[in-house]
Amino acid sequence: IYYKYITTTHPGRRRLQMPKDYQRLAEKAYDLLEEKVTSLELAPGEIYSEAELSAAIGLGRTPMREALLRLAKEKLVEMIPRRGVRISPIDLTNHVALLETRKALDVLIVTRAARRVNAAQKTRLREYAQRMTRAGARDDHDAYREVDADVDALLTAASRNPFAVEAVAHLYAHCKRFW
Repeated sequence: IYYKYITTTHPGRRRLQMPKDYQRLAEKAYDLLEEKVTSLELAPGEIYSEAELSAAIGLGRTPMREALLRLAKEKLVEMIPRRGVRISPIDLTNHVALLETRKALDVLIVTRAARRVNAAQKTRLREYAQRMTRAGARDDHDAYREVDADVDALLTAASRNPFAVEAVAHLYAHCKRFW
């Protein structure tokens, strides 16, 4: 990986910035690994080597490592020196605490969204409600999860509260594992 120096707004100070291609690969690695963790394709409690995970997502070790660091920060995985990566087990006690936290943040996001939603967003919410009803009637769990994610994205955008959105974002991944 080649890093380039860029000048910041402070004269004489420089900082490292990753090339955009590398950032995209790290983001792609994160998305792929998060999906494998939340879908339980990577079994909770199991330990995987970095080489196994890199092969599973089809990307190099460096972007995969960046993704793993982010997942570790979000408590979806645990880095075990000289052994590999442990997928965090699903713990009901922790999940209850997570739901308490998510509820408080969701209330904030939804109340802000209700006050700030625009006409186009209201129309999309109605469409999502219809899609969700149809998916429920068909017992189509995948379609229901998809529209649920769309609703979450629309509400977070409508809330216009980036701090609440950032605070709740990684909690969604933990909740997906319980679906």
